[in-house]
Amino acid sequence: MSTCLRYPIRRSAYVALIVSFGFMGGDMRAGEGGTGLLVAPTRVVFEGGQRSAMLTLVNTGDEVTTYRISFIQMEMTEAGQIVEIEKTEVGEPYADQLVRYSPRQVTLKPHTPQTVRMRLRKPAELAPGEYRSHLLFRIIPSIESSSTLKEPSKSESDSRVNIELRPFYGVAIPIIVRHGRTSAVARLTNLSLRDELSLTDPPTLSLEIRRDGNRSVYGNFTVTHLGSGGEEHVVGKIDGVAIYTSAPLRRLEIPLRLPPGLQLNDGRLRVTYAEAGSTYANARHASEILAEAEIILAAQSETESVVAKEY
Repeated sequence: MSTCLRYPIRRSAYVALIVSFGFMGGDMRAGEGGTGLLVAPTRVVFEGGQRSAMLTLVNTGDEVTTYRISFIQMEMTEAGQIVEIEKTEVGEPYADQLVRYSPRQVTLKPHTPQTVRMRLRKPAELAPGEYRSHLLFRIIPSIESSSTLKEPSKSESDSRVNIELRPFYGVAIPIIVRHGRTSAVARLTNLSLRDELSLTDPPTLSLEIRRDGNRSVYGNFTVTHLGSGGEEHVVGKIDGVAIYTSAPLRRLEIPLRLPPGLQLNDGRLRVTYAEAGSTYANARHASEILAEAEIILAAQSETESVVAKEY
């Protein structure tokens, strides 16, 4: 998933810097053409006795590039988009006041790694709960690449300077601090199967994830078709789905890939939301299931199950 933000800066005229964020498992890249950035891991969670962490940056482009590192505050919409909070409130559970990092800016040659070190400092009076901010790695363009000066037309004033805008990119990852007793409950509701009988579009399962508690949840979705004869087929998967504390509800659509000969007019679909890092087979018999629900295909009815987790 991705979203675009605009950051205004001023030189001799107004310039808009467009930042594109990527949120995905594994490698995370931003940029196009000769610029790019890989950040690993793609999220950091401080909990228990953990007090330090490290990130690795790699310039995946073909040019020497400078990256500025800073905290920003973001929230999740019901559609799962991550957007910047335009106006923050004092007292909100942000992690930027708890985590220190170094360096603040790096210049990397192509395919060169750089380590960013983070350290947690919690005040004695810190209230229990989850604190979150996003760490932004923004590509800082050179003056030559950020704007192109153009000759003014005859109709324009001699004092005006034309600037051609170019997009530049960055990456933002969540930094989460959990302190004290935290818990979360996830429920899967409003399951519905959309099948337009199209020859090109796969059927899609839509659902809502409802979260309660003072911490976020993060895990992988698996959709399994349970046939009337006892056979099972995994027909859908989405990894790395988060629901932050700012979003008690998130809507999700899961495209289904059916094996040859399988039709969704019999049996059931079971949707399992399991903690990231657990396998589906193990999660069926462990406490790693965050939530689970089924939809009966013949009757198009739905059942729910809820799994509460405490940390």
